[in-house]
Amino acid sequence: MYDAPEELNVLEAKYKDDPYLSQTEIDLLSAMDEYKDLDEDWSRPWGGYKVLSISFNKKAGWEVCEKEILVNPGFALSLQQHRGRRERWRVLEGELTVIVNGDIKTYKEGEEAFIPFRAVHCMANMSDKPVRVHEVQEGPFCREEDNKRILDQGNRPVDPAEDSVSMKSKEVYASRFMNRAPA
Repeated sequence: MYDAPEELNVLEAKYKDDPYLSQTEIDLLSAMDEYKDLDEDWSRPWGGYKVLSISFNKKAGWEVCEKEILVNPGFALSLQQHRGRRERWRVLEGELTVIVNGDIKTYKEGEEAFIPFRAVHCMANMSDKPVRVHEVQEGPFCREEDNKRILDQGNRPVDPAEDSVSMKSKEVYASRFMNRAPA
């Protein structure tokens, strides 16, 4: 798991009975606990994920969510964008291909990719072995409802790509990942 620096003043969800938390913070941590309890899915065609921890960065006023993600060989997650969070992906095992704002790069075990707020991005596994990734989401809103899907290998509903960065990313994604998922 990600070891948050002490200066971040991260409060773990298990401490929501802390008398120094505001009611808003307590409500937020309760909602995040529900997200954690409900959000584990290893049955997706591309692989799956499990929420490892939920916390609140009191100093920044941000939610923090950690996940373990498994990407099966030949699959890509949706090309997407988030308004309410940034992400950091550390490759635990395998080789991860990443698109960020139209640029593509491959990361090996131990390497990290940083996904800024509002960046158009996706992760993919173009190798023949599974890839495991540790994801840390940080921001005012770390929930699945903040996913703006732009293009999807599994043909799920998407939002229109309206700006030049989204269009460039969509072209890269389509050329690399569409029609390439194993049957």
